[in-house]
Amino acid sequence: TGVQTCALPILPPITMGADVEVLSQYVDSCVLVVKAGGTEGKDAQKAKESLQKVNVNIIGVFLNETS
Repeated sequence: TGVQTCALPILPPITMGADVEVLSQYVDSCVLVVKAGGTEGKDAQKAKESLQKVNVNIIGVFLNETS
C-alpha cells in the first residue's frame, strides 16, 4: 500500500477575499468551517457556491465555537 499525505492549511475566510480559484489548484478537497452564531447563512452559502464554482470537493462542514 502507498503512503498518503494529509496537509491541513488554515486559510483566510472565503468571504474576506481569499482567491478560491488559485487555492483550488493546490487542494483535493476541503472542509468548510462556519462560526456558530457568527457566520450568516448567506455568507456560508456564498462560500459553498464559490468552492463549487471551481470544482472543490467539500467533504464536510465544521461548526466552530459552539459553546
